[in-house]
Amino acid sequence: MLTQLRIDGSLSLPFSPMSPPYVFALRSAPIPIQPSGVNVLSSNHRQPPPFSSCPRWSCQGDQSKIFLMKSPTSQPPSTPLVLKLKLPQRRKLPQHCASTQALSMPQAFLMPQASPQCNTAGPRLNTASDFLKLSPLRGFADGVTTEAQYHTAAQTLVNLGLHALGYSYFNLDCGWQSTARDSAGRITWDTTILPAGVPALATFVHGLGLKFGVYSDGGVFACDFVGGTAHYVGSLGHESSDAATFASWGADYLKYDNCYAVNSTDFVDFNPPIAIEAGPHYTTMSNALAATGRPILFSACEWGVQDPARWPASAVANSWRISNDIGPPASWDNLFRIINQVVPITQFAGPGGFNDLDMLEVGNTGLTADEQQTHFAFWAAVKSPLIISTDLTAISSQALAVLKNTRIIALNQDSLGKSISFKRRYTNDHDVWGGPLADGSTVAVIINWQTASRSLTFNLADVGFSSATATDLITGASLGKLTTSFTTTVAAHGSMVLKLTGGVAVASPTFTFYAATSGTLGGGAAPRVVNSTVTVVGFIGEGGTLTLSGVDGGTSGGTKLVSFDYINGDFTFTNTACSNCRNTMVSVNGGTAVQVQMPISAQSWDILFSGYLVSLSGFKAGKTNTITLSNPTAFAPDFYRVGVAV
Repeated sequence: MLTQLRIDGSLSLPFSPMSPPYVFALRSAPIPIQPSGVNVLSSNHRQPPPFSSCPRWSCQGDQSKIFLMKSPTSQPPSTPLVLKLKLPQRRKLPQHCASTQALSMPQAFLMPQASPQCNTAGPRLNTASDFLKLSPLRGFADGVTTEAQYHTAAQTLVNLGLHALGYSYFNLDCGWQSTARDSAGRITWDTTILPAGVPALATFVHGLGLKFGVYSDGGVFACDFVGGTAHYVGSLGHESSDAATFASWGADYLKYDNCYAVNSTDFVDFNPPIAIEAGPHYTTMSNALAATGRPILFSACEWGVQDPARWPASAVANSWRISNDIGPPASWDNLFRIINQVVPITQFAGPGGFNDLDMLEVGNTGLTADEQQTHFAFWAAVKSPLIISTDLTAISSQALAVLKNTRIIALNQDSLGKSISFKRRYTNDHDVWGGPLADGSTVAVIINWQTASRSLTFNLADVGFSSATATDLITGASLGKLTTSFTTTVAAHGSMVLKLTGGVAVASPTFTFYAATSGTLGGGAAPRVVNSTVTVVGFIGEGGTLTLSGVDGGTSGGTKLVSFDYINGDFTFTNTACSNCRNTMVSVNGGTAVQVQMPISAQSWDILFSGYLVSLSGFKAGKTNTITLSNPTAFAPDFYRVGVAV
């Protein structure tokens, strides 16, 4: 399968000597294999060697790397170059390896042939063109319990017109397996649930024009809904055999769970060693699937433990779960937890590899119709796989209409493959997220955090525009040209989803920054060295305070835009008072403190969130202002610096 890139300076490709032969073709001069411009290096993803020959960037992973480099002074030759390499069969080129600029170096791509045919129109797709799913998967998976129910669910997926809209994967979830392997050591099914067997079910599903997905687990036993007591067989230690079995059944997709990952007694471990998660459990199955020669999409369902987006999981799987389960039961609190957890990792999503926010709850009890609409639109815009998990035989017309909204589906399937990213949070009021689309437009998603329907104003500056022409992607209505802001009525926990075209860029604010370490620390607040260039102030809250003095309020004072750079690694897999976020109380010149709710910056305490924006009032003219950070009941994030726009 191929992935197109623009190359500037260097390109890092995952490399595995045991993988099937592939060809990396770059339109430049023909040179021998192992040319002077190509180096083979070994790298551990946590401790990469210095890349003196690759000053622009490098990609980190658990395998060896091959680096292709171009001298900054060389001219790009015009004839094709073919480098014979061995690359993992299912790997996509990690998005962060690619330059965002269209420079003089031409496009690169992968082919599964020893002698690819190159032409001026671009690369020739391999015959298994869906080997790498470049857009997020859409389909169905539900906890049905009988063979007849599986047949009915698959048929209903087609009958309701969902398959025609691209919901093409019909997936088994946990509970189909037996509790013992067959006499040859192969994984097999529970005959009380599937008396005709998985191969027969796969044949039925394929006969409907659908693709067929199976489920397994990277641990000793698989997950279940009875507290870990079912002991369905897991695939740990049987990866090659199970992958071959799944392929022989005609599987097109594998969801790979994470129960009993550490041993045979611990059902769930939310802190397994990184060497297990990023290493043998998921990489071994990924390689085993590749070795079958059958296109099988790989979904790493490891719940976001050890921050898979940063392994990077894109070198292992087509999607990776970023959080604990969305349910059951469905709830708005679950959505809030997951939305906060994806804040720092949206940049890791791209064609072929996506953050998975878990299955859709559209149609299930626990969410209002407007909450379901917000849920679906956000999942689509963040480029999460869209997996229906409701009883389709009983789905309401309203829920079905949400799932069949072609404008929102197109947003999810946009060929650019970029997720929306967090832009601004107005605490307890609304969020603004935005991101680019392939046609050059921008999508903005605005979430109403309040529990009442109300008039809500979206400021275009929050996505970088002073004006733009807008289309409402929920209703399809054309809103015309918007200038500065747009106000409309939004339901409780409802949303706006706007496609903005012809946007006129607004000037970015300029900030005067004040280092947190320059402030006055009170209570238990204390500095913490993060690395050689970053020191933060932590233990703010629970009596600890940070006060910055001599802050410039400009010539007129009043309300100022304030920017915070902070570290918040306080992630959680369960719902709390502030799930995957921390609150800071901010006071200007001793005035009433304002609550500022700050999502996690990562799942560790060494990665900054830069540019969290808040408008604060109470500034005086001149450089005599103070800003005090505190939290009387809990800890705030660790702060690096605070900026004020004057």
